[in-house]
Amino acid sequence: MVGVPGRSKGCSTCRRRKKGCDRRLPSCSQCLRLGLACGGYSRDLVWVTNVPERGVNPHPESQSSSPTAPEVDRDDEPWVVRYSRPNTQQADAAVPVFLGRHEASIGWQRRISCDESRPECSPCSQSGLLCMRPSSASPAAVTAPIRPALSAQSLEDRHFYHRFLTAAIPTLPLRSGHLWAQAATMSHSYNCLEHAILALGASHVSHSGDAHAGTRALHHRVVAIKLFNEQIGYAPTTTADADALFAAIGCLLSQTTLLPDGIVEYMTLTRVAGFVVNMVTPRFPTSIFHIFTPERHVDLLLGMVAERPKDLALIDSFTASLLLVEEICHQETERRFFSQLRRSIDALRISAQKACEAFIAALLTPTTFNNEEFVEFLKPGNHAGLLLTIHMLLLEYILGQACMGPSDDPKAEYRKNTVIRWTTGLAGSLPPQYQVYIRWPLQYCAVMARQDARSLLNP
Repeated sequence: MVGVPGRSKGCSTCRRRKKGCDRRLPSCSQCLRLGLACGGYSRDLVWVTNVPERGVNPHPESQSSSPTAPEVDRDDEPWVVRYSRPNTQQADAAVPVFLGRHEASIGWQRRISCDESRPECSPCSQSGLLCMRPSSASPAAVTAPIRPALSAQSLEDRHFYHRFLTAAIPTLPLRSGHLWAQAATMSHSYNCLEHAILALGASHVSHSGDAHAGTRALHHRVVAIKLFNEQIGYAPTTTADADALFAAIGCLLSQTTLLPDGIVEYMTLTRVAGFVVNMVTPRFPTSIFHIFTPERHVDLLLGMVAERPKDLALIDSFTASLLLVEEICHQETERRFFSQLRRSIDALRISAQKACEAFIAALLTPTTFNNEEFVEFLKPGNHAGLLLTIHMLLLEYILGQACMGPSDDPKAEYRKNTVIRWTTGLAGSLPPQYQVYIRWPLQYCAVMARQDARSLLNP
């Protein structure tokens, strides 16, 4: 620690435990390995003769018996943070005098330069500080959330952005890559969308073996979800607002299919995306995503579907596994979801188009549950809900093989591999008496691993 010899630079958790810390972000390896909450790298300010050690009084001649030194605005040093002298009666109340545009959210500041990179500057990123900038919006402007204009990205984030544009474009709406290219240009004006795009791009990079990219993907995802939750409470006032909101949830949903333990998050974000589609986008007919309604999506899908030879033995085995799960479907929501899945697989014997229409209805069924029903459906102890969800995901790949041509094979198999991991992960968490219900899904995952990655919603 600068100015305090011998102080550890590790996180507060490792300092308290007197362990070595590698200072990784957003959480150090020690805390991640032991499942501890990483306390971060901020420091308690040490006061010496009423002047903070990390700061300097820029005008010593102005010190007097008054509680604080006068604030002086100097335009020749736009990035310097200076301190006021502490109140001798209440040292904890001392606050920094801010003379530049870059302000952190802690109670003391360092005298540093800021490179103004977005979404967070390099000094704050390296030091584990929360990078914040004061808003230029009027205090009275409370009709919409603050969305600061974004500028230069770090070199690493540019790499994630490039990966998004070249390999990580969401597949929904179908065959709409040009729409996502338009949405990407909006990210420089919408902080939530930028973080969502960077999160998806970083997740793709992490699947190439870059562990640090996985850490950055998690960071951008957490920030994007926080900003989305703030913005969803405000009704969009412009078409651009609505497009940014939809694009952000679309990127987050697509990223979820790359997370190893994301099955519940996938269903949750699917429900949120359904809310945005039904409650937000219809108000803006000129939205670039106006085609993403259930009816329009079915039309697009049916235009891609072809009647191909059907594997009746596979249809029979899936049906038998689904009927086995029906035995433990006791809630009305579970029976409703089961009925839609059964309707889709039965329709596949007759018509690929009818099967696809029924599958879209099955996919959207959980979005019709109220909050209590949805929580009950996906709670950890409700094995029936999770087993039905796995069957729905596997049915998507069965339909992809039966309805899509080989030319529609996706470039990457990340999503297919994730579905396989979700299935094996669920098998490992089920009690012994429920293992019979996951037996066929595990067998089909072994078949999927040898096939291409075609699926109904990921052509």
